[in-house]
Amino acid sequence: MALELGKVIATGGRVVVTGFDRQAYNGALQAGGDTIAVLSEGFSERIGSCKANRELSHLREQGLEDNFLAVSMFAPGARWQAWRAMERNRLVVGLSSSLVVVEAQEKGGTMDAAQKCIRQSKKLWVVDYPEQMPERAGNKQLLKKSSEALLSSDNLELVLTVAEAEQLL
Repeated sequence: MALELGKVIATGGRVVVTGFDRQAYNGALQAGGDTIAVLSEGFSERIGSCKANRELSHLREQGLEDNFLAVSMFAPGARWQAWRAMERNRLVVGLSSSLVVVEAQEKGGTMDAAQKCIRQSKKLWVVDYPEQMPERAGNKQLLKKSSEALLSSDNLELVLTVAEAEQLL
């Protein structure tokens, strides 16, 4: 689902901002769009020691590095830690006009980002799956709160058009 959503978002000329969700930004890049990956670690001075550096090398091999931007708010040598992932979510949401939750557990980083989105009064869209799975329990919680359902990538373009129109009002 994240791959398809990344494609649809990028096809509409929008930038896909993620907390380094590989599927979403790969979808955007495959569609010729742009993506920003917000890291929960620092850029290491040694090439290959940071997840973003390894991914950028992979994207260079495919000729896709021009549309990929990785940013970090942490010191270059900072390693991944859970608190950094939660802190990074402020920047992910801050750079975004709205947030699409593909899959959220009841607790964790995605749920934290959704809460930050709600606090920033931005539009929150949540994929509403017909079948319930433990790794999607957070989706149902969010749908009961202040988010709107997104049934599939097919209706994402409509969702994004509505979100953009509401921002212009």
